[in-house]
Amino acid sequence: MNKSLRFALLILVSLTLPAQLPMAVAAVFQRPVVAAKNQVVFIGTFKEGPTDKPVRITSYKEFLTKFGPLDNEYETALQVRQYFLNGGTPLTIVRAVGGATLEQPANLLTALHTLDNAGGLFLLVIPQITSVILPAVRDSLYASVLEFALNTQSFFVMDPPAEIKTLESMATWREQFPKNNLNQGAIFFPSVLVASGVAGMPARYLGASGSVAGEIATVDKDRGMWKAPVNFDLEGVTRLDMNLTDTQIQALTQDPSTGMSINALRFNESRGVFIATARTMDGASVDWRNLNVRRTVSYIETSLRNAMAWTSAEPYSSSVCNEIKRASTVFLTELSRKGALNGSRPEEAFTVLCGLGATMTAQDILAGNIRATVLVALERPAEFIEINLRLKSKIAH
Repeated sequence: MNKSLRFALLILVSLTLPAQLPMAVAAVFQRPVVAAKNQVVFIGTFKEGPTDKPVRITSYKEFLTKFGPLDNEYETALQVRQYFLNGGTPLTIVRAVGGATLEQPANLLTALHTLDNAGGLFLLVIPQITSVILPAVRDSLYASVLEFALNTQSFFVMDPPAEIKTLESMATWREQFPKNNLNQGAIFFPSVLVASGVAGMPARYLGASGSVAGEIATVDKDRGMWKAPVNFDLEGVTRLDMNLTDTQIQALTQDPSTGMSINALRFNESRGVFIATARTMDGASVDWRNLNVRRTVSYIETSLRNAMAWTSAEPYSSSVCNEIKRASTVFLTELSRKGALNGSRPEEAFTVLCGLGATMTAQDILAGNIRATVLVALERPAEFIEINLRLKSKIAH
């Protein structure tokens, strides 16, 4: 390369990159935000397979090969079948220690925590919690999974306890259920009647979590997780444990005394069973009552946080914040184009803030903290949900 051409290229680069951009930031300049991957995870006991080890499964056939034949006594295996019948995509299986009857409920949590370093953003299905006999132990398991979901930006698709067969028993249970982290999970009611999938084995009632998770995974793939999984038919389901009226569904989804929402399934003679509502349990929350909103915010936050890991190698400067804003804007603009955000103009759909005096103080800089705020409109233009990113920077000495 001759000297004049090399000089011209240096001038071009100097004009393209922001002034005073640190060298490491220049190396990642224009690096896109890579969307985080949502992972569907089923946890429970199975007839065969390795225990306490996450195993990636790409098909129902592979599941049967690695975790044994179906058995009417192993509920989680039947739920996996329902997941694939409803269009489920590849998933992860974690086999807990134990047989068809869960002798040690804590084994479910041991299996759950094999996911601690697996990236988060899980869609969790753990059907056997419902069969734990002691209510205090069972509700403690529910609460522990919801806390795990909070810490890993995950979501828990739940079934109510197996003995709940009436609206009265549901109301009693809802009253005493722990009220922490309710926006990290959703319950679907009532139980569904499914074929066992085993010749000679009778049909049986199951919770709807496996079927619903399959529908959620299908919607995620075809339309995006920002689409509510409502009004979709459940395959492999013949009827419900009880049929709900409009008044009963409203009472389940809107309970002023507890603020806790229960999702309803409906039966129609011409179409079968379908999902009528898709709310988190936090029905009293304006921001977090809708399942798709909660999951989309977790997806955005996880994607941005993962993409900004490079800041830990850089001392704070305005150029670092400018790059955070630029990369976030590109990512959110693309989400808006896909229909995830609501607003005809970018300023109605999202805002990204970062910098001294806007989101940070001098003390933050001295402590090696970078704080960015992302506002996203998911349901109505200019009505924002706030995401606070807490990032690290290199402390200058």
